[in-house]
Amino acid sequence: LSERFDAWRYFSMLGNVKSHVRNMSGNVAMIPITKAKDIIAMGIEKALLRGDKRSQRTKSIAGYSKEDKALKALAMETFQDVVGGGNKWETPNGIWGKRSLLGDGKLGKIAEFNSNALEAEDTVFKKQRYKTAFASAAKARGYSAEFLQGKTAAAHKAMRDIKAYALRQAQEATFQQDSDIANMLQKLSNKNKVAHYILEGVTPFKKTPVNVVSTAFSYSPFGLAKGVYD
Repeated sequence: LSERFDAWRYFSMLGNVKSHVRNMSGNVAMIPITKAKDIIAMGIEKALLRGDKRSQRTKSIAGYSKEDKALKALAMETFQDVVGGGNKWETPNGIWGKRSLLGDGKLGKIAEFNSNALEAEDTVFKKQRYKTAFASAAKARGYSAEFLQGKTAAAHKAMRDIKAYALRQAQEATFQQDSDIANMLQKLSNKNKVAHYILEGVTPFKKTPVNVVSTAFSYSPFGLAKGVYD
């Protein structure tokens, strides 16, 4: 009964127009922020990562040249290989799976539709950010689409690294990155009823607020300075 109540409460919070507007607004707001961060980081990388260190670069301007378009097309081909399984609302054993407790009737179907709609909204922005980050990092390191599709060990490693980087950037831009803090809070919530009622009452959604704070720091001058130091 308690879990069914939680499922209904979560659906009530997510299954309204405001949730979708806020979700889309947050994703839209990240677009100019990520572009500004990339431009600043590109200048820093060009100044500090020269010679053999060029392979560590991740920022460049991927425009509309034939090679840039080929890199973006390759990014779209690899997107489905790396995407999936994550969203900004969920932590392991968290709220996302509880919508099934609403049953298979009309309410359950509406909850499922709402969940899919939220995920689809994020996927639009996640795909765009993945494409940009993939092409930008590949170009910054001097990789062509032809090279990345090669059969050599170097090409395979380069492809893995670029895909992993682009996925992280796409997750950060939509607040979907994995969070040890959010996972810890969810485990604590699942540990006993007292902790569950306290934490679920205060922070029903663990991943989103933690990732918003984390991303805000990463995209701030302090985060940029930390990146340069690292």
